[in-house]
Amino acid sequence: MPVLIAIVFFIFLYVLTIAGDKYAKDGLLWVPLGAWMANIVLLPIGLLLMQRARHDSRLFDKDVYVIAWERLKRKWAERKSRQSIAVS
Repeated sequence: MPVLIAIVFFIFLYVLTIAGDKYAKDGLLWVPLGAWMANIVLLPIGLLLMQRARHDSRLFDKDVYVIAWERLKRKWAERKSRQSIAVS
């Protein structure tokens, strides 16, 4: 899983770098901003992942997302049932 995530981030970095260079060459962005665009966009994501890693978060565990999805579905169902009762 970490290798897959690293590959996805590398592709995202590459696409952002190419886009930033293109925007800078076309005059749509200030040249230093275009050159650093990928780093500026990925900095908050990197800081978040670093913070999660320092606290041994279960960021890449499937169970965390399955539980969160089930809670979201349950809240959505409760909300719909309350709305249907209010309309009746």
